[in-house]
Amino acid sequence: MEAGERPAVLPRGINAASPDAVAASQRARLLAAMKLLSARDGFPNVTVACLVAEAGVSKPTFYLRFSDKEDCFLQLFDEAWEGLLAAMLEAIPRGKDTRERIEFGLGTLLEYLAADPDGAKVLLIESQRSGAAATARIGAARELLAEVFLSSREALRETNPALGPVSKIRALAAIGAINEPVVATLRQGRAEDLTELRGELLEVLYALSFDAV
Repeated sequence: MEAGERPAVLPRGINAASPDAVAASQRARLLAAMKLLSARDGFPNVTVACLVAEAGVSKPTFYLRFSDKEDCFLQLFDEAWEGLLAAMLEAIPRGKDTRERIEFGLGTLLEYLAADPDGAKVLLIESQRSGAAATARIGAARELLAEVFLSSREALRETNPALGPVSKIRALAAIGAINEPVVATLRQGRAEDLTELRGELLEVLYALSFDAV
């Protein structure tokens, strides 16, 4: 499903879809509603009543698919994060060395977020307002991104032993440093400008974690 595209309501009656297809459709519509409403109104202001109205399902149906609104948000977060990570991991190997891999990875991240502003807000802004479980996921996501960058660096050291190691702390600092301008741009409603940050954010990454490349 493309960013901003609402899942279709399945037909009823003689041409009705299977129970599994109905369940998948209801879940997708509720997740889409959570993304739209969280990005537009802020997660704390989203209610189950708002979600079911936006998704076009009943309240009992919501509770068949999710335990509560936080559960719905967390499943949305997980899907968005998995999509972003998959896109980055596909892009990174195209680089021949550490610098190129960082450039492909960062460029893909910014393009992915710019293409789906609501999803970007879910991942980077509303997740901070949705409870301890989402906060823990953010920490795990940053740890994983740091590991991705460090693995590229270590691969290069295998062919160039003269390069010194880079600590995970420095890699985490770099991830945090690029997060702030991205979030600020999203808060200003300028998601389409995210890709313009690429040059300066690359300098940050090089300075904090990969300056010896």
